[in-house]
Amino acid sequence: MNSTEDTMSPVTVAPPDFAIEAVAAVVAEKYHLQGEYTQLVSERDQNFLLRTVEPGIDDVCGRKVVACRRLAKQLVLALTDDYFVRHRRDPARQRRRRPLLWAALTVGKNAVGAALILAGLAMLVLPGQGLLTILMGLALTNFPGKFAVERRLVRLSSVARALNRVREVAGRPPLEYPPKEAG
Repeated sequence: MNSTEDTMSPVTVAPPDFAIEAVAAVVAEKYHLQGEYTQLVSERDQNFLLRTVEPGIDDVCGRKVVACRRLAKQLVLALTDDYFVRHRRDPARQRRRRPLLWAALTVGKNAVGAALILAGLAMLVLPGQGLLTILMGLALTNFPGKFAVERRLVRLSSVARALNRVREVAGRPPLEYPPKEAG
């Protein structure tokens, strides 16, 4: 055994030892959050629980993030494998058979899509999968040029990896993606 292996052994490396005041300073500077910190018990790493000054904000934000993640996951799993490579979208059959129901569902779908887009924008600076949530919100909303925006977003390798990771964990085949545009 050489000296590098000796110094990097998990038995000989001490766990981190940050003071609560140092953690509070970093969190306040980077995330603009203040509150009461409690160090959580752990053998090899160091974690803290932050209870914010504003009562109830932890609970509300935590529930919203969890709900958005669950909804985003369900939407990714509902996509057909060729959703992003079709040349055109099929018109909704319900639009002709039950126009009032179709209109009500469209309004509801657009409202959920708008909420996901807003949540995704917030998650760009807060914990969460911002781009993925924005993409799912775009998939639910109706607006001119939507298909082009979706295709441009899924060409980002980080978005494509995240979408396929969700599908892989659920045992679904990966999505097909449009070819990258030249130029």
